Amino acid sequence: MPDIWVLINDPENAGFLRLFASATTWILILGGWFVVNSHNNDREKRKELRASLDLLKVDILAITQKAVSFHVNSYYSSYEAMQIVSNIKSINRSINRLHVSDAYKLDIQPQSNKFKQRISLVNFDSSSFCPQVYDSPVVMGIIKSSEDYIDSLETMFSDHLNSFWRRYFKYLLTLLGFYWCYF
Repeated sequence: MPDIWVLINDPENAGFLRLFASATTWILILGGWFVVNSHNNDREKRKELRASLDLLKVDILAITQKAVSFHVNSYYSSYEAMQIVSNIKSINRSINRLHVSDAYKLDIQPQSNKFKQRISLVNFDSSSFCPQVYDSPVVMGIIKSSEDYIDSLETMFSDHLNSFWRRYFKYLLTLLGFYWCYF
Protein backbone atom coordinates (compact mmCIF):
# COMPACT_ATOMS: atom_id res chain seq x y z
CA MET A 1 0.00 0.00 0.00
CA PRO A 2 1.51 3.33 -1.00
CA ASP A 3 2.23 5.93 1.59
CA ILE A 4 -0.41 8.68 1.87
CA TRP A 5 2.20 11.43 1.55
CA VAL A 6 3.38 10.02 -1.71
CA LEU A 7 -0.18 10.17 -3.06
CA ILE A 8 -0.65 13.72 -1.85
CA ASN A 9 2.66 15.00 -3.28
CA ASP A 10 2.25 13.21 -6.61
CA PRO A 11 1.51 15.85 -9.31
CA GLU A 12 -0.85 13.47 -11.11
CA ASN A 13 -3.15 13.39 -8.07
CA ALA A 14 -3.17 17.16 -7.48
CA GLY A 15 -6.29 17.77 -9.59
CA PHE A 16 -8.18 14.98 -7.87
CA LEU A 17 -7.20 16.25 -4.43
CA ARG A 18 -8.32 19.80 -5.28
CA LEU A 19 -11.63 18.43 -6.56
CA PHE A 20 -12.01 16.27 -3.46
CA ALA A 21 -11.25 19.24 -1.16
CA SER A 22 -13.68 21.45 -3.04
CA ALA A 23 -16.43 18.79 -2.99
CA THR A 24 -15.91 18.25 0.73
CA THR A 25 -16.22 21.97 1.34
CA TRP A 26 -19.45 22.18 -0.64
CA ILE A 27 -20.89 19.11 1.10
CA LEU A 28 -20.15 20.68 4.48
CA ILE A 29 -21.67 24.00 3.40
CA LEU A 30 -24.85 22.36 2.12
CA GLY A 31 -25.10 20.11 5.18
CA GLY A 32 -24.66 23.12 7.46
CA TRP A 33 -27.26 25.09 5.54
CA PHE A 34 -29.71 22.18 5.81
CA VAL A 35 -29.26 21.94 9.58
CA VAL A 36 -29.52 25.71 10.16
CA ASN A 37 -32.56 26.00 7.89
CA SER A 38 -34.36 23.12 9.59
CA HIS A 39 -33.56 24.61 13.02
CA ASN A 40 -35.02 27.95 11.96
CA ASN A 41 -38.14 26.32 10.52
CA ASP A 42 -38.70 24.26 13.67
CA ARG A 43 -38.17 27.31 15.88
CA GLU A 44 -40.83 29.18 13.91
CA LYS A 45 -43.21 26.22 14.22
CA ARG A 46 -42.63 26.14 17.99
CA LYS A 47 -43.35 29.87 18.21
CA GLU A 48 -46.57 29.43 16.23
CA LEU A 49 -47.61 26.50 18.43
CA ARG A 50 -46.85 28.49 21.58
CA ALA A 51 -48.92 31.44 20.33
CA SER A 52 -51.82 29.13 19.45
CA LEU A 53 -51.69 27.51 22.88
CA ASP A 54 -51.64 30.90 24.58
CA LEU A 55 -54.78 31.88 22.66
CA LEU A 56 -56.42 28.58 23.58
CA LYS A 57 -55.64 29.17 27.25
CA VAL A 58 -57.23 32.61 27.08
CA ASP A 59 -60.30 31.11 25.39
CA ILE A 60 -60.58 28.32 27.97
CA LEU A 61 -60.37 30.82 30.81
CA ALA A 62 -63.01 33.01 29.13
CA ILE A 63 -65.33 30.02 28.74
CA THR A 64 -64.72 29.10 32.36
CA GLN A 65 -65.67 32.60 33.44
CA LYS A 66 -68.81 32.53 31.27
CA ALA A 67 -69.77 29.09 32.57
CA VAL A 68 -69.32 30.10 36.20
CA SER A 69 -71.37 33.24 35.70
CA PHE A 70 -74.02 31.19 33.87
CA HIS A 71 -74.31 28.71 36.74
CA VAL A 72 -74.41 31.36 39.50
CA ASN A 73 -76.98 33.52 37.69
CA SER A 74 -80.39 33.71 39.31
CA TYR A 75 -82.08 32.89 35.99
CA TYR A 76 -81.51 30.56 33.04
CA SER A 77 -80.22 32.18 29.84
CA SER A 78 -80.50 30.06 26.70
CA TYR A 79 -78.40 32.62 24.83
CA GLU A 80 -75.48 32.23 27.26
CA ALA A 81 -75.83 28.43 27.14
CA MET A 82 -75.67 28.50 23.35
CA GLN A 83 -72.62 30.80 23.43
CA ILE A 84 -70.80 28.52 25.86
CA VAL A 85 -71.42 25.42 23.75
CA SER A 86 -70.40 27.29 20.60
CA ASN A 87 -67.16 28.47 22.23
CA ILE A 88 -66.32 24.95 23.40
CA LYS A 89 -66.77 23.67 19.84
CA SER A 90 -64.57 26.50 18.61
CA ILE A 91 -61.80 25.45 21.00
CA ASN A 92 -62.03 21.85 19.82
CA ARG A 93 -61.73 22.98 16.21
CA SER A 94 -58.70 25.10 17.11
CA ILE A 95 -57.03 22.13 18.78
CA ASN A 96 -57.64 20.01 15.69
CA ARG A 97 -55.84 22.66 13.61
CA LEU A 98 -52.71 22.57 15.77
CA HIS A 99 -49.59 21.36 13.99
CA VAL A 100 -48.84 18.44 16.28
CA SER A 101 -49.22 14.72 15.83
CA ASP A 102 -52.59 13.09 16.32
CA ALA A 103 -51.21 11.20 19.32
CA TYR A 104 -50.85 14.49 21.22
CA LYS A 105 -54.37 15.52 20.22
CA LEU A 106 -55.72 12.20 21.48
CA ASP A 107 -53.98 12.80 24.82
CA ILE A 108 -55.91 16.08 25.18
CA GLN A 109 -59.29 14.63 24.22
CA PRO A 110 -60.23 13.22 27.67
CA GLN A 111 -59.61 16.60 29.31
CA SER A 112 -61.62 18.32 26.60
CA ASN A 113 -64.54 15.96 27.16
CA LYS A 114 -64.32 16.35 30.93
CA PHE A 115 -64.29 20.16 30.57
CA LYS A 116 -67.39 20.10 28.38
CA GLN A 117 -69.18 17.66 30.70
CA ARG A 118 -68.39 19.70 33.81
CA ILE A 119 -69.94 22.75 32.17
CA SER A 120 -72.92 21.26 30.40
CA LEU A 121 -73.86 17.96 32.03
CA VAL A 122 -75.27 19.22 35.34
CA ASN A 123 -77.51 22.27 35.75
CA PHE A 124 -77.33 23.23 32.06
CA ASP A 125 -80.87 22.36 30.98
CA SER A 126 -83.61 24.96 31.45
CA SER A 127 -85.88 22.42 33.17
CA SER A 128 -83.30 21.50 35.81
CA PHE A 129 -81.52 24.86 36.23
CA CYS A 130 -80.92 25.95 39.79
CA PRO A 131 -78.68 28.93 40.73
CA GLN A 132 -75.40 27.79 42.26
CA VAL A 133 -73.10 29.44 44.78
CA TYR A 134 -69.44 30.01 43.99
CA ASP A 135 -68.21 27.17 46.18
CA SER A 136 -70.73 24.62 44.92
CA PRO A 137 -69.45 21.33 43.47
CA VAL A 138 -70.69 22.33 40.01
CA VAL A 139 -68.68 25.59 39.95
CA MET A 140 -65.62 24.09 41.62
CA GLY A 141 -65.70 21.19 39.13
CA ILE A 142 -65.76 23.63 36.20
CA ILE A 143 -62.77 25.53 37.58
CA LYS A 144 -60.83 22.34 38.31
CA SER A 145 -61.53 20.86 34.87
CA SER A 146 -60.41 24.06 33.15
CA GLU A 147 -57.14 23.98 35.09
CA ASP A 148 -56.66 20.32 34.14
CA TYR A 149 -57.41 21.15 30.50
CA ILE A 150 -54.82 23.93 30.46
CA ASP A 151 -52.30 21.64 32.17
CA SER A 152 -52.86 18.97 29.51
CA LEU A 153 -52.22 21.57 26.79
CA GLU A 154 -48.98 22.60 28.49
CA THR A 155 -47.95 18.96 28.84
CA MET A 156 -48.64 18.44 25.14
CA PHE A 157 -46.40 21.40 24.28
CA SER A 158 -43.67 20.14 26.59
CA ASP A 159 -43.82 16.63 25.10
CA HIS A 160 -43.76 18.10 21.60
CA LEU A 161 -40.72 20.20 22.54
CA ASN A 162 -38.93 17.18 23.99
CA SER A 163 -39.51 15.20 20.80
CA PHE A 164 -38.06 18.22 18.95
CA TRP A 165 -34.81 18.00 20.96
CA ARG A 166 -34.53 14.25 20.43
CA ARG A 167 -34.80 14.85 16.68
CA TYR A 168 -32.00 17.44 16.79
CA PHE A 169 -29.82 15.18 18.85
CA LYS A 170 -30.04 12.76 15.90
CA TYR A 171 -29.02 15.60 13.54
CA LEU A 172 -26.07 16.38 15.76
CA LEU A 173 -24.93 12.76 15.81
CA THR A 174 -25.25 12.59 12.02
CA LEU A 175 -23.13 15.72 11.58
CA LEU A 176 -20.52 14.48 14.01
CA GLY A 177 -20.36 11.20 12.15
CA PHE A 178 -20.08 13.07 8.85
CA TYR A 179 -17.30 15.26 10.26
CA TRP A 180 -15.52 12.25 11.71
CA CYS A 181 -15.49 10.49 8.30
CA TYR A 182 -13.82 13.38 6.51
CA PHE A 183 -11.42 14.74 9.10
